[in-house]
Amino acid sequence: MFEGKLTNGQLICINKMISEKRLQASKDSIISQFSNGRSANIRDLFVNEATDIIRYLKNLKPALID
Repeated sequence: MFEGKLTNGQLICINKMISEKRLQASKDSIISQFSNGRSANIRDLFVNEATDIIRYLKNLKPALID
């Protein structure tokens, strides 16, 4: 079964959420975890992996401002 690459909307959403939650330093690690180590590049994600990351990020509490 063919799995499509993530959509532009998913790409924008993930990058925006990572920025808002101040997770830039963990971005590669998050992507790698959700792709099961296949890639740390967001553009290599499949649609289902991107969907899982978006769900994960939505459920994270916002970063505290010092």
